[in-house]
Amino acid sequence: MKPANRFLMKETLSDQTIRRAIEELKAEGAKVIVASSAFGVDDNEAEETVRRLVVEGRPWLRRAAMRSPSSMV
Repeated sequence: MKPANRFLMKETLSDQTIRRAIEELKAEGAKVIVASSAFGVDDNEAEETVRRLVVEGRPWLRRAAMRSPSSMV
């Protein structure tokens, strides 16, 4: 397993910056995207945005994501 990562600042977080990071990770061979943020247990909005965008990019995941929402896709 070869890990890859992106660090995104909350202040500049947008659907566009998240999509760009996802595409870069996929280009590097990433098969799994995991979103984690500091204090995510108190406010998981950023993690859920990443999950939503990953699922949008993979229509076949929609059914699984609807059964079990998670930050890991």
